[in-house]
Amino acid sequence: MQTKTSFANVQAWSAGFGSTFMKIMSTPKAKLHQVYANTGKRCVYETRAVVVEQAAPVVSPDGLLDFTGVKEERPTFECTLHLPDGSTFLSGSFSRKKDAEQEAARLALQKVLLS
Repeated sequence: MQTKTSFANVQAWSAGFGSTFMKIMSTPKAKLHQVYANTGKRCVYETRAVVVEQAAPVVSPDGLLDFTGVKEERPTFECTLHLPDGSTFLSGSFSRKKDAEQEAARLALQKVLLS
């Protein structure tokens, strides 16, 4: 006997897994992976920390270090994404590595879906 699977049945079944089941394809990186999954080729993400030059502390006349001109900043990240077809996408600067990768994947998805 064959049974039909409806969306309601899938929702009821996935309720035991929380929202994980329904969010499988929610991020641009996951969607891009799914686009290339059947080809056997992979996207290559190159993520790097962007170095921000800061002013060096100054030695005062009494021999102490003066840190007034030094700003403490968190590093920022950029990501270059290489698609299997040879296309390259560069994200902007983000405070989190994951955000930089997602932005590069979003840019690539726009290109893949429009072509």
